Amino acid sequence: MDDFTRTAEAWLTKAVRPEIRDEARRWWTVHGSALLPLGTAFSAVRMPDRAVHRAAGCRCTVDEGACVLGAADVDEFLGRALGGGPVICDPLYRRYYALVPPGRGTSTEGYLGEGTLLGVPRTDRVGPGRGAYWSVPVEPGGGLCDPAAVARLVTVGTWAGAA
Repeated sequence: MDDFTRTAEAWLTKAVRPEIRDEARRWWTVHGSALLPLGTAFSAVRMPDRAVHRAAGCRCTVDEGACVLGAADVDEFLGRALGGGPVICDPLYRRYYALVPPGRGTSTEGYLGEGTLLGVPRTDRVGPGRGAYWSVPVEPGGGLCDPAAVARLVTVGTWAGAA
């Protein structure tokens, strides 16, 4: 494991009680993802993939899996639109999760905070493959997404689908 991975995992596991941090790391090793509690180090905003793809400029039918934008295009768009803040993609449930500061954005639709567990992929799971991955990778000590920017992105994507 390189220094970047160790540092990123250390930052992510701040969300976990010290006595179970090793368990979270074991889950990353064995399963590729671990359930981490939200509301301490970070919270999340759940975004439907349809809204994200529409905001990125896709006008095709995402429901049929026929998006002409590749995952890399959507990931690049999210990185720009959300200022490089970390975003998880869960292709199985067709959702994205923008990590936001805890307690901020609580009025945002899709906000997930204290009392919620989120499946967080191992830090080296960047790009599509098996299961959830980092659409915009977490940076050790890096910033989180601005909840207002996340809300704007979802609003734009939702309205683009209605047009």
